[in-house]
Amino acid sequence: MHRRPAPAAGRQLTRRRAPPRPAARAPRPDGRSRRRSGSIAAREAWRRTMRIKLVRGGVDFWSGLLLVAIASAALFYISSLEIGTALDMGPGYFPLMIAAVLAVMGAVLVVRGLAVEGPEVPPMNLRAGALILGSFLVFALLLDRFGLVVAILAQTVVASFASRESVLWQSVLFGAAMAAGSVALFIWLLGLPVEVWP
Repeated sequence: MHRRPAPAAGRQLTRRRAPPRPAARAPRPDGRSRRRSGSIAAREAWRRTMRIKLVRGGVDFWSGLLLVAIASAALFYISSLEIGTALDMGPGYFPLMIAAVLAVMGAVLVVRGLAVEGPEVPPMNLRAGALILGSFLVFALLLDRFGLVVAILAQTVVASFASRESVLWQSVLFGAAMAAGSVALFIWLLGLPVEVWP
């Protein structure tokens, strides 16, 4: 029997390692993808530039426009009412003052949105917007047939569905309080010719 000679002192047995594989190169974008990405970047830059030049504070600007629109609608509604004077107020005097205050506040917000940097408008929730607009339509349709109390209650309940966190009985209580306050202000105090009940 022959024995293999022992390795000499200080000699180390090493294994040969395979050479590393070259990393895979990412595919180069072709001309179409480059042009497409360039056009998208150009459009985004143009939008940012126009937003900076025209509207600097989106929330203030659009809130002001909404207040101006509400004031304009109120002025159109009370145009047939007697205004009177400060000493002898008619049915349209107090609504006129409220509409004037809303118009001034809206104009200030519009100017602020154009001149001062502010937060942008968040993405619009179409469901909530449709329910809020629909609540005003419900109020307009029910006011003449069912009276002010029912119209305000229905409008409040419909508008409450715009928020997923709203509770029905709380919305009904809030609508009842709004209806009572509206009857006391617009009918008993100002004497507007509006039916309370059907």
